[in-house]
Amino acid sequence: MPTDRKEALTVLLERLTPDQRLATEHLNGSAVVAAAAGGGKTRVLSLRIWSLIDLHGVDPTRVGACAFSRDAAKEISTRLEGYGLPKTLRVGTVHSIAYEILRSSPTSYGGLYNVDEKGELYRTLQDILSREIKDDDLNPDRMERIIGLVKAEGYPAAGPGAQQAEPALERFLYGLTKSHSLAQVALKAYRLYETARVQKRLMSYDDMLLGAAIALDHEPTVRELWVKRFDHVLADEAQDLSAVQWRILKVLAEEAQSFMAIGDLAQSIYAFRGANPKTFLEFSTTSKSIYKISKNFRSATSICRAASMVIAGKSWNLSGALVPRDDAPAGEIHFETFPDSDRESTAVVEKIQSLLAAGVPAQEMAILYRLTVLLNGVETALLSAQVPYLVRSGQIFYDRKEVKDLLAYLVVATCRDPDGKAARRVANVPFRYLGRVFLDAVEQRAARKGVAFLDALETSSPPKIYHRRSVREFMSIIKAANHLVAEGRNAADVLRLVVDQTGYVKWLTKHQGEGDGGENAARVTSVHELIRIAEHFETADVLLDYVDQFRKAAPGARKKAAKVAAVTLSTIHSFKGLERSHVFLIGASEGVMPLWNSEDVDEERRLFYVAVTRAKEYLWISGPSRTATETGLRSLNASRFVGEAGIFESEDEGSSFHSRCSSPASLQSGSSVNGHDSDVRTR
Repeated sequence: MPTDRKEALTVLLERLTPDQRLATEHLNGSAVVAAAAGGGKTRVLSLRIWSLIDLHGVDPTRVGACAFSRDAAKEISTRLEGYGLPKTLRVGTVHSIAYEILRSSPTSYGGLYNVDEKGELYRTLQDILSREIKDDDLNPDRMERIIGLVKAEGYPAAGPGAQQAEPALERFLYGLTKSHSLAQVALKAYRLYETARVQKRLMSYDDMLLGAAIALDHEPTVRELWVKRFDHVLADEAQDLSAVQWRILKVLAEEAQSFMAIGDLAQSIYAFRGANPKTFLEFSTTSKSIYKISKNFRSATSICRAASMVIAGKSWNLSGALVPRDDAPAGEIHFETFPDSDRESTAVVEKIQSLLAAGVPAQEMAILYRLTVLLNGVETALLSAQVPYLVRSGQIFYDRKEVKDLLAYLVVATCRDPDGKAARRVANVPFRYLGRVFLDAVEQRAARKGVAFLDALETSSPPKIYHRRSVREFMSIIKAANHLVAEGRNAADVLRLVVDQTGYVKWLTKHQGEGDGGENAARVTSVHELIRIAEHFETADVLLDYVDQFRKAAPGARKKAAKVAAVTLSTIHSFKGLERSHVFLIGASEGVMPLWNSEDVDEERRLFYVAVTRAKEYLWISGPSRTATETGLRSLNASRFVGEAGIFESEDEGSSFHSRCSSPASLQSGSSVNGHDSDVRTR
């Protein structure tokens, strides 16, 4: 490596593709770099910064680079430090810049407030909804998500700009709630929440962004300071930025010599966090320059072509079809369906074992899933096979709140609750107005009389009628479940009775929030998945024994994986930006991918695209033909995206699957992916 820094830069620039080189040479005006998956966008961004400093004499302190996440910002900083560039370079997240903006104006919206790190704002919201709103359709989790999305769009509840934005805010709330009346209730809750938040002098990370945007728009001294702060502004992963983040960046770039937004709309998968890919698309139509980087340096030819077919013809596909590198291998794509998720998981782990035996390192393999509930099957199979695994995202299935609730009912019904903890856990689940104060009194009564908590609860005679009614209802469910246990009924039968008589699924859907990235669907799905698992156990006692064993084994396996080479398990969202030589995408069935109730199929398609483009050499895609979903156990077809990728199922029952990377209209049975026969079949 040459010792002179400028000479070293010249060598690296000469190794770039023509498209990459053009992007690094951009000097004036606005620009979009549409960098496809595996296109080396971080390298392009880093080398452009280096070029600005060493080839064009730009002061390092006059360059501002923003990344979507801390990890991305750290990666960019590490590269720049490796190039020998000064640490005075400003590389950080938009949140970090927003915080600096607020600090530059202590009198601005949120300027002197403390960041809420202890959940105080959530408890405030709970109190407001219970005391002031009292609307069953607006639970704390759902309202918290609505507030986050409202602030991501840049709508304040009060203060500068609030009155002008109110009509747009009302329309936005209607779009979220699909109800004019509920939108008005949400608006009232938002205003009450903001009043309480300001009184407490607290702010969330969403407030940090919105506060900075308001300060830039309505405080001339703040705006003047920051529009002159940078000569060159760069935004990485621009497709994942929210409207309010774009608002901040555009002010920073207002008087800058250049503003470059780098991203890939085909990988925009964070709408549930407020990401607004439309803003990036609009920016691309008004930018002075647009640089398209379509060459993929990561994946095999067959994988590039399959991924390209999934997003072909979409207006948001700015970079076009992926072009594999000149020396890219043919690669292999395997697609298979299974009768259920248990057999799918077993087959995946068997394949992993064969790859390990063939010398493929465990750390070069990853299992990806759309919902965290899908983790359970593969984790169980890996534990059984003693294959080390590392979980990036997803808690142990039996530690999920909804699963622990239902298992607690089984513990009570099987008389395995000597300390009364399980009974206390579920006495008010679903909500029965048997709150903490009431249950504390029952616990104290049990201690005084030396009886079990459940006995003390049943024989209690609370003065309030609704308490007495709730106790009777709860005890009726427990006795009915206990009766099935005494009859030796299947564990699934007992769970079905509990779910039906408690109305648990309806309560979970209504009162536990919408979640992020499909996690509410995962909550409900996990209920049905537990029932599906329970069908394999003769009695509730046997199921509980198994769960106890699993809970003891799984944490140790996860902890051990941090010290050895291990297979990675991750949601697709958490694995974005990463890659492995061998990738297994499970649960590729309609209803799961895309989610059956998804309002944005294109975002689901992009999620599939992200999963496919994580693979370098080998891609396994599979799905069960029957599995637990948000609506119960269902028979499922293969995901439509599999067909869009050139892999499809013949209409003849029991026939093979085939793959071909050409136009969907020309798909024919018996074809191949780039001349390499795909191993596709059904079991």
